[in-house]
Amino acid sequence: MFMSPVLKLVGIGVLAATLVVAVGGLFMPSKYAVEREIVIQASPERIHQFTNDLKTWPEWTPWFKNDPTLEITLGPVTEGEGASQQWKAKKGGGQLEITRSDPQWGIQYNMDLSKGRPDSINSMRYEPMADSTKVIMKMEGDRGWNLMGRYVNLLMDPMVGPMFDDGLLRLKVLAEKPDDEQQDAEQQDAGQSGAGQSEADTAS
Repeated sequence: MFMSPVLKLVGIGVLAATLVVAVGGLFMPSKYAVEREIVIQASPERIHQFTNDLKTWPEWTPWFKNDPTLEITLGPVTEGEGASQQWKAKKGGGQLEITRSDPQWGIQYNMDLSKGRPDSINSMRYEPMADSTKVIMKMEGDRGWNLMGRYVNLLMDPMVGPMFDDGLLRLKVLAEKPDDEQQDAEQQDAGQSGAGQSEADTAS
């Protein structure tokens, strides 16, 4: 049985494209890094209250936003070094663990999306200024010999960078909010939750 000239050309084209991608991947950098920063009118210790406590992450972190299918499970430790959490959603799941925590330096955590070695090393570093703090959010990783992954590296900054910008802005609003305003907001949220429960009880 002979292949038609058209099929032969298609096969040769696919093989050539595969070789081009493979060879091109060899020259792509295996490592990637995404970094964004913001200046917050608050002390490092104040900012650390929110970055160091996984229970507060839903209020600012860009990782778990706008996904109604998301389910987060906190580990036995939720603050400081050793704090961890797992999550699952329709798009996938993963886990992270804080590996370094210092109210003057910041935090560092590993994020694992494949239940193997960490996919990325992430940090939130503080640089004290005269009356404020610069917060630097960074993600870095190494694809090794994953040639297709090296192509993905080219998309990391445009994909992840805007998420970092959004998360840092939300952290800024949270950290710069006076304690009494934050307590009022928490009490208001609790009141609304209680009112909703009362209405549900009445309806039943």
